[in-house]
Amino acid sequence: MIANLLLLIKEVRARANALYPSPMRIIRFCISGGIATLVNLGTLFSLTHFFSVWYVFSSIIAFMLAFWVSFSMQKLWTFKDVSRDHVYAQALTFLTIVFVGLGINTTLIFVLVEYGGLHYLGAQLISGVFIAMMNYFSYKHLVFHDTHEGVMPSIGGAPKK
Repeated sequence: MIANLLLLIKEVRARANALYPSPMRIIRFCISGGIATLVNLGTLFSLTHFFSVWYVFSSIIAFMLAFWVSFSMQKLWTFKDVSRDHVYAQALTFLTIVFVGLGINTTLIFVLVEYGGLHYLGAQLISGVFIAMMNYFSYKHLVFHDTHEGVMPSIGGAPKK
């Protein structure tokens, strides 16, 4: 009876964690995204301004570098997924989500500016908040879905709470 009760409590906790993200995980998600954005802008500026690289090529390099920074930080820090299993599949899914987000972002900005009468920066802000929420839940449920908040492997390899 007690074992069944403990199992029920564990199941309820797991479902609650799946539905309601911890505040610290959301903070880590935002910090990781902010750092990736700074890497993108810093790389774009540095390559173009200091090294005279064509801005379009600089933008491509900056995007790729920022992608890897974002993926690595989201995987290892935000979602605490230190496993090496399925890294390539995770990266591909992550990249797909990024490109879907780009399409949605572009569509939202167009609709909000052309039909909603908003300034393009306001439209980008609204769209950015929506895309960030979409990305968080997509990363959590589609990319890093096997990870659990607060569970990290110990040195011996066994899970530790």
